[in-house]
Amino acid sequence: MSPTMSQINDPKVAFAYLRPACVLLTKEPTVANVETLGEQLKEIHDASLQQLQEYVLFPLRFVLKVPQLKKEKLVQAVAEALSYVLEKTCVQSWDTLHDLFSELCLCLCSPTDPGKPADLSEELKSALLRCLDALLHAAYGDIVFKLYEPIMLPGLGAAVSLLLALGEKEKSREVQAAALRCLQSLILHCDCTQEHVIPSSDERCSVGSTMASFLPGIAMAVSRIITGNLRQGHAVTVRAIKVWAG
Repeated sequence: MSPTMSQINDPKVAFAYLRPACVLLTKEPTVANVETLGEQLKEIHDASLQQLQEYVLFPLRFVLKVPQLKKEKLVQAVAEALSYVLEKTCVQSWDTLHDLFSELCLCLCSPTDPGKPADLSEELKSALLRCLDALLHAAYGDIVFKLYEPIMLPGLGAAVSLLLALGEKEKSREVQAAALRCLQSLILHCDCTQEHVIPSSDERCSVGSTMASFLPGIAMAVSRIITGNLRQGHAVTVRAIKVWAG
């Protein structure tokens, strides 16, 4: 819904409106309750949603954190609701960025091998990748650069391996392209029309030094994608070339 007079533009009114659905979702994490909250979120003006971001993210993230709740349809509904919030707001907290980044990667990867994709439906993979891309775009100011600090190397390496594996071996062209698009965002070379954080020369050097650790793996995987399956489609090949150029 585009911003209209019918959207709730008062944070206090918005809080009162969303609170029952948020409380219910925490108590009863079901697809129907996620979808109810998702529909209500569309009735909140972006400015009010920004102020309530942490509040509405809590019940959605709760589902991702509890292993026994991770059923495909439920996780997909949560990923779609999270994407909506992230596409409408900015993430200003490093803890939120870090935790959501980790939670989404964990949902995508194999429980026994973090660098390999989990056996999930195409729809769920697409929803999780859209959410991850929205998260990277929502990161506000310089908090995104904390992702590239030395302490983050293991998690960042696992994410790069995961996205490359999806880009190379996934049967769905849509998922392949989405994974490579996420990788572009992760290496700060996204070419979409949204506004992006512009790194200073020092920040670019820092990111470059960190990503250099993964360069051989990225180069080999991307070259295999470019020269691999001739039937994979134009979009996948173009995305791979853009990652290479990055």
